[in-house]
Amino acid sequence: MSPINNIIIVGFGSIAQALLPLLIEHYNANITIFDKEVDKTRQDIATEFSATLHKKHITNNNFIEVLSPLLSSTRFLLNLAVSVSSTALIGLTQRFKTLYLDTCIEPWEYGNQKDHSLTSNYDLRKELKNTHMD
Repeated sequence: MSPINNIIIVGFGSIAQALLPLLIEHYNANITIFDKEVDKTRQDIATEFSATLHKKHITNNNFIEVLSPLLSSTRFLLNLAVSVSSTALIGLTQRFKTLYLDTCIEPWEYGNQKDHSLTSNYDLRKELKNTHMD
């Protein structure tokens, strides 16, 4: 396996902010962060750890266009956002042989689901298993 040279983080809430110092300590990699909200505090934290923070809401309509150019076998994608589909990101990262880690299993925006059964963790895990375990 190739060494990780770039870490892409989707979501820059409390988990990502707390994880950033650990990533810097253990990886000699550029860090690119996407979040739908960027305020002075978040920007200051990213700057302190030499990360690049982009104000960009990752959605079903733009995730391929935004993330694909950043993915490869030497990259690591962390999904730390709410309402960003774990299933979609797993599929995308598998195409590029990119390492992937998620804090939980999320659908795209909960309120926009046509199938409201996909709002329980059990149903999300079942969908993920059926999609990526064949």
